[in-house]
Order: sequence, then structure tokens, then C-alpha cells
Amino acid sequence: MSDKAATSEVIRALLNALGDENECVRYCACEAVWKMGDKAATSEVIRALINALGDKVVRVRSYACLALGRMSDKAATSEVIRALLNALGDENECVRYCACEAVWKMGDKAATSEVIRALINALGDKVVRVRSYVCETVGKMGEKAATSEVIRALLNALGDENECVRSYACEALGKMGDKAATSEVVRALLSALGNENERVSSSARKGLAEMSEKASINDRMIGLLDALSVDSWRLSQKTSISELPVGRVGSDGVFKICMKKYHLDYLKTLSADQLISGFFETENVDWLPVITVAALLQGSAVTVTEKTIVVYGSKDPAVVDVFSLNHGRLSQKLVEAFVDQARKLDLP
Repeated sequence: MSDKAATSEVIRALLNALGDENECVRYCACEAVWKMGDKAATSEVIRALINALGDKVVRVRSYACLALGRMSDKAATSEVIRALLNALGDENECVRYCACEAVWKMGDKAATSEVIRALINALGDKVVRVRSYVCETVGKMGEKAATSEVIRALLNALGDENECVRSYACEALGKMGDKAATSEVVRALLSALGNENERVSSSARKGLAEMSEKASINDRMIGLLDALSVDSWRLSQKTSISELPVGRVGSDGVFKICMKKYHLDYLKTLSADQLISGFFETENVDWLPVITVAALLQGSAVTVTEKTIVVYGSKDPAVVDVFSLNHGRLSQKLVEAFVDQARKLDLP
């Protein structure tokens, strides 16, 4: 009957049943209230469910959490949130999991500093589904949960042994907003993009896509270069067909890095004109091989004159605004990089 049975008379009867001496009756009453959802969200029922969170029977405590979560905003009072906070530390994994689900359904309404700290601690829970739900819950809270401690905990969760946890951590990082839009997070998500588990790599792709509007081109490029450097140490002497060798000039000379397919997929999201503008801003020559590959992938042509740089692609030509005292030297470096690419590809 669910919400159709949620009359005042039925709710009063269930309220009495929540205090019954028999555990089966109390459990069934919690389950019935859970099925009714916010239709049963009276102040008396909510108080009774809070009391049920201290019940000696696991399934009563579990369903009390679920019932409060189903009531969502109507139950998101400070008293309820404190009770769920205690439930997050329950000795039973089912109760902890159900408490996570309740907090998840309340979303940013439950994003208090105390709850966020408890969720960070729960990321170390021995139970996979608890850790997974914590990541999902923090992601739903979004920017309200975006503290440096949460971001650090989610970065650590990217190394979790379970693919579900890693997947939800990727998606949560993408929802953290400006505070998570750093080169360190971009690098970590790029590494996850190459994960052999399809679910994890797909979630990393989503996380990067959500972050692309918030992270600066400089942070995105630093993250990419760092990821390339890390992956290069892992390469065997033979490069697979899914990898593209790229010469990179470092402070200690010239060495080789390889862009794997997932690097190339990400590179397609960085426009050539943005990259060129960033190169002139940072004056970092490490960007040059990546710029030439990006232009190649995007089918872009670049013209360089003494005063202007224009990128021609699928859209209207983009004039790059360049403000650098070293305009002439940097322009020459850019031209040399494209000439070097053409030579390697045997282009006229």
C-alpha cells in the first residue's frame, strides 16, 4: 500500500509499533515507515526513528536509517543528522552502510563539518560497500564537501583495491568544483583513465569532463605532463601501437615520453589555441610537443607571424592573444616544434 496507506490513523499505529517489545514488530514497523517515505515524516515518527537507531537489533537500526533517508529533506534536522553521525560509527557494517545511504539521500543538507569528518573516517572502513557509498555521498554533497581533507581522502581512494570505490572516487572528484581543479587531481584522474577496469576509466573520463570547465589550462597541462612522465617510467622498450612517442625537452636534456590512447583522448579536449596561449604565458617549452600533437589530432593549422598567431580548425579561426616580452623567441620555438613534427611525419 506504501504511501496510499499513510493516513494519520495508520501512522499513529506504526508509531506505537516502533516501541513494541517484540523485535520483529519493531523491524516491520520501521520497514513500513520506510516504504511510506516522506508521507510518514511527522515529528513524532522522526523522534521514534531516532530512538530506533539505538535499538539492540541490527535490522531495526538499519531500517531506521533507511526510513530517515527516505524522508530526505523533511528529516534533515540537526538532531537526525547527529543520530546518523553516530550510526556511521556503528559496530555493524549493515547499519554503517544504511547510515551512509541516508546521508547520501539528504545530500548537501547533511554536509556539516562533523558529518564530513565522519565520512572521511569511513573511507577507511573495511567493508567495500561502505567505502563506495561514502565516495558517492561526498560526490553528491559536491562543493560543500570540498575541503582539502576530503580531496586528499578521495585521491587516496583512487588507489583502493576495489574498482567500485575507485570509480566513485573519480566521479566525486569531478563534482568537487574549483577547490579540486588542481594539476594534482588532473594527474590522478589521467592515471585512472588508463585503468584496465572499464568502469574506473569511464568514471575518470566523467570526472575529467566535469573538471574541464573549472581547471585552468595551466593546471590541466601540468597534470598531463606529470602523468606522461610517470607513465614513461613504466614503459617497456617496445612501444605498443596504442602509444605515440613524443620528444620532450626537460631540464636534464632530451628524452622520450609516450602518449597512450587515453592521453590522446584527453588531449582532444584541450584546444590548440588555449594550449598556445598557455605556452606563451608560462614560457614552458615542455608544452611544445604536446601542442603539436594536439593540433594534429584536432586537424588544426597554425600560422605564426611577427605580430599574430592564428589557429585554423573546424571552427572559425582563433587569434591567440600573446603577451610576452619574449614573443619573438617563443614564436620561433613554436615554429621549430611544428617543423620538427612535419619532418618526423615526412610531411612536405
